[in-house]
Amino acid sequence: MHSGVLWIVSLMIGLASATPAHAAFHLMKIVEVFAGTPASPNAQYVVIQMYSSGQSFISGHSIIVADSAGVTVGTFPFTANVANGANQAKVLIATAAATTFFSVTPNLTMTAVIPPRGGRICFDNIDCVSWGNYAGSTTGVGTPFNASGGIKPTKAIVRRLDITGSPTLLESGDDTNVSSNDFVFATPAPQNNAGVLGVPPSSTCANGVIEGLEECDGGPGCSPTCMTVGVDDLEIRTSGRVLVTPNPFRSDATLRFALAQAGETEIVIFDLSGRRVRRLYRASLPSGAHRMVWDGRDDAGRDAGAGLYTARIRSNGLNSSTMLVRIR
Repeated sequence: MHSGVLWIVSLMIGLASATPAHAAFHLMKIVEVFAGTPASPNAQYVVIQMYSSGQSFISGHSIIVADSAGVTVGTFPFTANVANGANQAKVLIATAAATTFFSVTPNLTMTAVIPPRGGRICFDNIDCVSWGNYAGSTTGVGTPFNASGGIKPTKAIVRRLDITGSPTLLESGDDTNVSSNDFVFATPAPQNNAGVLGVPPSSTCANGVIEGLEECDGGPGCSPTCMTVGVDDLEIRTSGRVLVTPNPFRSDATLRFALAQAGETEIVIFDLSGRRVRRLYRASLPSGAHRMVWDGRDDAGRDAGAGLYTARIRSNGLNSSTMLVRIR
């Protein structure tokens, strides 16, 4: 072959082997945001995830955090690519406090600027999520997730994977650009690009120290599972009813109730046929307001699935049932 032709062929091969700019990083979504916990308020992180292979060329791209008005409060650029470009691989952006709290090394270190009450996070202009009282531009985020409350103090907001296709894989169709539809609350589970999963420290409820994912640690306004309760909530104190929020729910449902007097208390979830699905609690409770969370799983730890359920609470002075609706 003529040397000139060889040179042109070599040049074309070299150009073809160069990483296409559009295919190196943009097939990624924000899949998890955690805004801290009472035990470690600055333990914040963001996880982005690939939904196609070869998306590891993220150097020069940024995570951008905005406050409730849409004003940027932090920009964190990647200074290097990541090694793992496999489909479904994740990238962890976390504070130093989150690194210690979850015992996991991030791929990028950020500072604690995520506002729990309301804000927005974007991966460049590729994908964004908003929550709480965010009132900035709705482009790409639609209605904020949990507009009335923001990010709970011990929960992460996590992208749903069941909107389209496989319920266990991130796919392009799992993003409807409406944050209230695309995200749910879940237990925080930060994972870095090497596949290492962060784990929060263990905790012992009512030992006098707020630790792990506890919201409180005994005393007025603190449930037996160390979750805060609204002790001044007159509605649950005077109605004798069980209030469920959210309802319908996708991930967790919170049951709120009040006991006029202390006593043995049993909380059970039944399906429509009357079969017991989950015994949430059976032990003595003090008088006052309480809160229990059902994570949608049965007694064996399996996902109970979508459907209609009944929560029944029996105790001294309270025998109440309410309907729960779980959706996908």
